[in-house]
Amino acid sequence: MDTNYIRKQIKYLMNDRGTTCQQLADFLKVSTDIVYRWFSKRSTNSFIYRLRDIAEYFNVPIAYLTGSDLDDAINDDISQFINVLQARPELRKLLRIAQKAKKTDVDVATYVLCALNQRNE
Repeated sequence: MDTNYIRKQIKYLMNDRGTTCQQLADFLKVSTDIVYRWFSKRSTNSFIYRLRDIAEYFNVPIAYLTGSDLDDAINDDISQFINVLQARPELRKLLRIAQKAKKTDVDVATYVLCALNQRNE
């Protein structure tokens, strides 16, 4: 297991999603100092024991963080998506509509869905 790769993946997710060390530490119920150490020269590999929780926080498979079995992780995500589509007819209808949509249509629909999601949170 390449711990440097895992560190890079976690850093990427934190930057991409605007997550601070404090926010990640709060979720993991560890001190912020521990999270900072994971990315410093004085680092320990203690984050390895937290991979499941870190993956849960960022809503990604552990394989994404480790770089292993990435094809399996992608296939699992696709299978999960297909199962959701099969279970919810309104999503199947949305997918059929989206297949014929132009990019601007998708952009508008994405904006509306994000706004609805924020309103419901």
